[in-house]
Amino acid sequence: MRLTNLILLWFVSLFFCPCFAQVYNPESQKVVAIGKSGQVEWNKGVFNGIDAQYGTLVACEMRQAKNSKLISIPVVRTQSLDFDCGVPVFILGGGPGETNISTNLFFDTLAYHHQLVMVGYRGVDGTTKLSCPDMISVFNSTDISIDNFALKVAQAYNNQQKQWQSNQINVSGYTIDEVVQDIEDVRRNIGAERICVVAFSYGAMIAQRYNELFPNKLAANVLIAPRKLNDFCISENEIENIGLRIAKSEFNATKVNPLKYLQSKVDDAEKQGFNRVRFLLYIFSKLYTYNDMNQLVDFCNQIENGDWNSIKVDYSKFCSVYSKNILLGDVVAKRYLSQNAVSSSCCEMLNVVNTWFSPVGLGAITANKTFNFNCPSLIIEGDFDAVSQLSETEHSDLNKRGFQFKKLTKTGHSDLIGFRKDEIAQIIFEFFNSIKL
Repeated sequence: MRLTNLILLWFVSLFFCPCFAQVYNPESQKVVAIGKSGQVEWNKGVFNGIDAQYGTLVACEMRQAKNSKLISIPVVRTQSLDFDCGVPVFILGGGPGETNISTNLFFDTLAYHHQLVMVGYRGVDGTTKLSCPDMISVFNSTDISIDNFALKVAQAYNNQQKQWQSNQINVSGYTIDEVVQDIEDVRRNIGAERICVVAFSYGAMIAQRYNELFPNKLAANVLIAPRKLNDFCISENEIENIGLRIAKSEFNATKVNPLKYLQSKVDDAEKQGFNRVRFLLYIFSKLYTYNDMNQLVDFCNQIENGDWNSIKVDYSKFCSVYSKNILLGDVVAKRYLSQNAVSSSCCEMLNVVNTWFSPVGLGAITANKTFNFNCPSLIIEGDFDAVSQLSETEHSDLNKRGFQFKKLTKTGHSDLIGFRKDEIAQIIFEFFNSIKL
């Protein structure tokens, strides 16, 4: 066949065969067409200094829909340094809206004894990214207010739905269930009879759903700062509890509750040039690390003395950085609100936070009431985690069912994969050793 005919055939296959996904092979520098959902094309590489295989999972956008288009999802699998390696460990990072191909949960101690597998999160990693410029516009809008915020968020989301449809993106294919199926496709592809899971925050929800759908495929799991499946709404109790803990903390000499104090100063903040909605989102953003909570207390003391300068600088930094990181994977997985975000009569900040993080019109899914794992399980928590605190009742129930617990002091939600990461790596290593995987 002449070269011109080969080129023509390639173009025809590219534009008239939507059932084929295309994968770039960096070694051959050629595009490889794969036409079957569940297949993975592997290539050698290095990840975080360790020999690895970089894969591309081909998956249906909607597995239950006939003639669904195919999408490509990145996969990384490191090679164990131990010849007699144990059960593969699947890493499930936080989010939603954040990549799962990262070093946040990459532990060298685990990598020595196990293959570590990271499957990209659809809608964030891979060929389809659910970006949402309309939501960014809402955040940056000069006229957002408490009165119009929920409506603006709903309108932005509805507009984005229409844009996705016009781009032939079926948003129903970007749910936790579909992510779980991606993980299962990779498990089968690598030939693992069972897997272990190390999951953080949102990743723990995925682990819970994987366990529900494939209960015999989990050998063990580690849940770091978990929330119950589909429980995306921050409650009044959670906000109240973290405020009280900060008020009683050793770094807080004045014993002020910064959440109550700063919410009482919202009117003054508006006079100082802060946008009310963004200011409340900013306050909530400071609840993810122990140091940021400490800083909130300092800001309260400064404001009490009439000094708003430091908090203005920090607030401006938050606004400029945060608006660049909004990805609608951060929204689509939260498919549980049918009409409006949960309303709180006593906490204006809570209304804003839940409206922003839990947009309307996504259909109802009820949050699970407990963790239902039948394999060895470890839960790692921080004592200052504002968004993932299990109650005493939940601890008692899980303890009776054989769960192990580790709680780190002076530790917020993001600290668990930040400055406490080395300690957590050792805890996980000892846990896996104790159950002799």
